[in-house]
Amino acid sequence: MPTEATSNSKHGNGSGYMPAAGTLMTALKPVSEIMTPDPRYHALVTVNETGEWLRMQLADHYAMVAEIEISAAAPDEARTIFDRGRHAFIYAWFDYELTPLAEQQAFAALEVALRHRLNRKGTLRPLLEKAVEQGLIPPMLGEMELPFVVASMRNLWAHGSASFAGPGPTITVMRLCADLIQQLYP
Repeated sequence: MPTEATSNSKHGNGSGYMPAAGTLMTALKPVSEIMTPDPRYHALVTVNETGEWLRMQLADHYAMVAEIEISAAAPDEARTIFDRGRHAFIYAWFDYELTPLAEQQAFAALEVALRHRLNRKGTLRPLLEKAVEQGLIPPMLGEMELPFVVASMRNLWAHGSASFAGPGPTITVMRLCADLIQQLYP
């Protein structure tokens, strides 16, 4: 699992792509730099089998999301949406700002899977509550009510937010959604 290394250096490449201090804005990445890793990944490391810290590479980033799959029994629509999220995560290597899109797609895949499994329309929280009521998923996530927590996380993106937490928390959300879909479609 990647970790953020502490550093006092600035992670820019002189392109103006990084947000200015104190702002949330990023400029459109110049076409000449589209395939250049987002400099914010320079602060992330992996730890190899001997305990050595290594700067994260694209293959490490890819491996984080490649291992997260949803059940083959899940509806094709949910599988397609979830894979769209996995691709957004992979391409976040080139633009860190795509990590929220990956989360958003994982939540959308969960919502579609719930609609199909419960054979009903509705929004995420009522669908989660119904799945809990039917014993399809657990009622709690740690010490918190699962439908409330999951719907609140999804609503952050669904109703617009410029903030985000980066690849580690995004992978956690994607795993959570994949696990819930797995419980709906074992």
